[in-house]
Amino acid sequence: MVRSMLNKPRNLIVAGAVLLLVGWIVPLLIVLQMMTPTFLLGFMSYGASVVGLALGLIGIFTHFGRPGGH
Repeated sequence: MVRSMLNKPRNLIVAGAVLLLVGWIVPLLIVLQMMTPTFLLGFMSYGASVVGLALGLIGIFTHFGRPGGH
């Protein structure tokens, strides 16, 4: 599965974007007091942001790094 995702960098970019959005929306909902803040929720939100950024960057570098990728 990982090998197929690396062959399709757009999937990595989309997955990274979704995780970044989740990592941004959850703290926004916490600040607006629509969700109860917990340590686990904050940690998971931070983790989603970091993993989303990493996946997005890997997808971008994979897409533009190989000849004929763009």
